[in-house]
Amino acid sequence: MRFVLIGPVYPYRGGIAHYTTLFAQTLVERGHEIQLISFSRQYPSWLYPGSSDVDPSENQFTAQDPNYWLDSMNPLTWIQTFWRIRRFEPDVLILQWWTTFLAPLWMTLGFLFRLTTNCPLVFICHNVLPHESRPWDRWLTRFTLAWGSAFVVQSHTEQERLQRLIPSASTTVVPMPAFNMFEEMQIDQPTARGHLGIDLEAQVILFFGIVRAYKGLDRLLDAIPAVRAQVDHLSLWIVGEFWENKDEYLQQIERLGLGDCVSIVDRYVPNEEVVTYFSAADVLAAPYRYVTGSAVAQMAVSFGLPVVPEEIVAATTNQTDGSETSERPEPEYSNEALGRNRSVGDAITPGDSARGESIRQDMDTLAMSLIDFFEEHGRRQSNYPESVEAIQSNGCKKSKLSIEAKKRWHDLAKAVESAVLGKRIQ
Repeated sequence: MRFVLIGPVYPYRGGIAHYTTLFAQTLVERGHEIQLISFSRQYPSWLYPGSSDVDPSENQFTAQDPNYWLDSMNPLTWIQTFWRIRRFEPDVLILQWWTTFLAPLWMTLGFLFRLTTNCPLVFICHNVLPHESRPWDRWLTRFTLAWGSAFVVQSHTEQERLQRLIPSASTTVVPMPAFNMFEEMQIDQPTARGHLGIDLEAQVILFFGIVRAYKGLDRLLDAIPAVRAQVDHLSLWIVGEFWENKDEYLQQIERLGLGDCVSIVDRYVPNEEVVTYFSAADVLAAPYRYVTGSAVAQMAVSFGLPVVPEEIVAATTNQTDGSETSERPEPEYSNEALGRNRSVGDAITPGDSARGESIRQDMDTLAMSLIDFFEEHGRRQSNYPESVEAIQSNGCKKSKLSIEAKKRWHDLAKAVESAVLGKRIQ
């Protein structure tokens, strides 16, 4: 089949760029002909909240033969790209949905394709609605995704959210596969800790990735005093660029007296350094208020690094009983709704008692989960626990997780192939 896949790839940074590259590789492995299209400009600099959307990695994870045709701010390039795609005569067009900023571009391509071709248009939805939704996002999402023929989502909760917006949507749930491109770069924990200057006796919690409100760093900090009272030599590493007001978190750290056990690396971490932080840690903390598919959690899985709470991995690998308790159906993301900067021991007033009690329960549950983890497991003794031990496969040494990740990437390809065939893979 002939596939057109549109999304960011190197030199753009981040999980969706890695996702696009790994998926394109999978489609080629399955014998398909690919036209891979990316952006000449993904976001205008004034709109992007980080320092840059360009990947600074020396160890570059590159795609094969991408075409940088689309300028998100220049509609002329959208029309030019449409005609280039038409000349390719694809069997399916695959668009990725994660931000309503791209709604005008995707609506233009969707309209032109539905008007002039019978080519199926498949949306891969990384999150149906933005993590920090605004009033117009629901409207833009509905009118953009309405052009789709079929949809791939990463959890049952996201499937329900999409079907509330578009009741007739034909959806397939394919949990986010593990990002296993770092597997061969792993190093042992003592070496990693030596690079970072971490004591070998320290019990290290890693919080990794862009700091945003929905990721719950504030409630992780609130939980640390209780964990610290029970766990010796505790160290929390916050590694990732702040897209929130960093001063609020620094004030929270000072108020809680955590300055001597918290380390902050406020920047995007290039590929060659990712392995060091994941190899040095004992556990990844993912206290997310809401999760659609966590690339960070899947990276932890590929490194054999445990994740707390465990429900985050379950929600993003389809291992739940259907309740997916880590996902909140319709979250609010204002500072008030999130209970920002409520520290341990703060009073909860009658006016916000219900919300405050929920916040306190979340904090206590997170603290107990971390305490239970360290009491049961202590320091990680190996980067390759039994579930990740190398096994022989087709004459090559691969990990069980690597094989499972490969299977999930192929499950994703099968879901898109089924849209072309006019049926769903059961």
